[in-house]
Amino acid sequence: GTGSTATDASSHGLDATLLNGADWSTDTPSTAFANPGALIFDGVDAYVSVAGTPEIDDLQEFTLATWVTLSCLPAGTMRFITLRNEKAVLRYDDEALHFYVKIDGALKDIRLSGALVADSWLHVAGSSDGETMRVYLDGELQDTRAETGTVALGAGVHLSSPDEALHGLLDDVRVYDRALSDSQVQALANGEELTFDNDINVAGDFVRNGGVFNPGVGAVTFDGSGVQTLDTDALAFHDVTVSGGVTLTTEAVVMLLG
Repeated sequence: GTGSTATDASSHGLDATLLNGADWSTDTPSTAFANPGALIFDGVDAYVSVAGTPEIDDLQEFTLATWVTLSCLPAGTMRFITLRNEKAVLRYDDEALHFYVKIDGALKDIRLSGALVADSWLHVAGSSDGETMRVYLDGELQDTRAETGTVALGAGVHLSSPDEALHGLLDDVRVYDRALSDSQVQALANGEELTFDNDINVAGDFVRNGGVFNPGVGAVTFDGSGVQTLDTDALAFHDVTVSGGVTLTTEAVVMLLG
């Protein structure tokens, strides 16, 4: 990456702004990403902000995942991903991997003491499906916590934080609107194709941006309005439906595997 904007690789257009000295680095995990650039933070107040995220703010189920390298192991905290208003946070806390979610107004957390090391790329993830919170390190499920209730409304997304700044790097930051399965988190950590066996509804354009889409056994439904665009090269679907009132346009070669 270059410049002061990190482009959203999904079709939601949630581009991020680099602030307070956040910058780009060519030091990346040994995984083939479409964009070979990581975000680097100075540990003072550098962060990245994503504003206007109603798709994320309202989520009751989600997964946060990222690659991280820590430049040091200080006492105190450093944030990786924050769904603001303390909706959910994945962070470093005195060498522990710490994941918490605000449920019914209270912070519910999982802490993996001594789990994090410096100067090495690690894959970290936390998820909540409305019944169970889960934390992963390098693709392996580490701990769970049973929790039910209403997750707080969010207010945007921060990577690092001006108040709990990361001293290190982040790459391939992802927020999913569902709790990924154990095998899907393992696939992210392995740099493999991520297969979705559940159904997906697409209200806007389908833009792949060089990423990998594995059709699995789920159905993709284009259920927006007006013209929706399939903006990619050749692509396979297990099953695809275009709802009434939608015109799907594409120059791609589309294959149906179902």
